Amino acid sequence: MSTFKILAGAAVLSALAAAGASAQDFSGSYAGMGLTYSDGKTDAHFGIAPTYEWGDDSHDLDGMGIAGLVGYNWQNGSTVYGVEGGLGYANAEGDDGFYSGYKNGTKIGTTAYLSGRVGVVSGMGLFYGSLGVSAARTELTEVQVPDGPVTDRNKVTHTGPRLAIGVDYSIGAGMLRAEVAHVSYNEKNTSYEGYDIQSKPKLTTLTVGYLMKF
Repeated sequence: MSTFKILAGAAVLSALAAAGASAQDFSGSYAGMGLTYSDGKTDAHFGIAPTYEWGDDSHDLDGMGIAGLVGYNWQNGSTVYGVEGGLGYANAEGDDGFYSGYKNGTKIGTTAYLSGRVGVVSGMGLFYGSLGVSAARTELTEVQVPDGPVTDRNKVTHTGPRLAIGVDYSIGAGMLRAEVAHVSYNEKNTSYEGYDIQSKPKLTTLTVGYLMKF
C-alpha cells in the first residue's frame, strides 16, 4: 500500500509540474473515460456474529479497471467549483485462507461516486481536491483450495466517503486527467451456512484519462 501511494502521488505531482504559463478557462460541462489501478485491503472477520470468534481474514485487494465520468465547472477568476459523478468497474480482488482448508475471497466490481470539487487554475492546469460519497458492489466468495470451485457467493453494497486530489491539464478541446482517490467503505455483514463474514474495504485508486469539454 505505501509503495503504491508513493507511485500514485509521484504521478499526480508530475502532471502538476507540467502546467504551462497561460491561464485557461475550465468552466462548463465535460465528460470522459479513464483507466484505473486500485490498491487496498479489506477487514474480514469471520465466525458467529456478533463476536466473530474464529479469526481475522483481512487481505489485500488490487486490480486494473475502467471508469467513465461527467461533471460541470463554475469558474471565478482562478478559482473553480464543480460537481462530478462517475461510474466504473474497479476489478479489485484478493483472497486469503481462513478455516479448515478453505479461503475467503473479495472482489470489488462496479463502483459509483458523486463529489463536489474545488480547484485553482495555474497555467494550463486545474489543480483540485474533491469530497463526496462512493458506492461499491462487492462480491464475497468462499472457495476450496488449492484451486477448488466456488462453493458460495454473496454480494453486498458498501458506501463510504471519497476524498481525491488531482489535476486536469488543458489540451486542445479536451483535458488530460490524473487523480488519486481514497475511499473507506462502511462495514457490512454477510452470512454463509453456519458462520458469518464481516467486510470493511479500504481502496486507493489512481485514474489516468481524457476528458472532452462541451
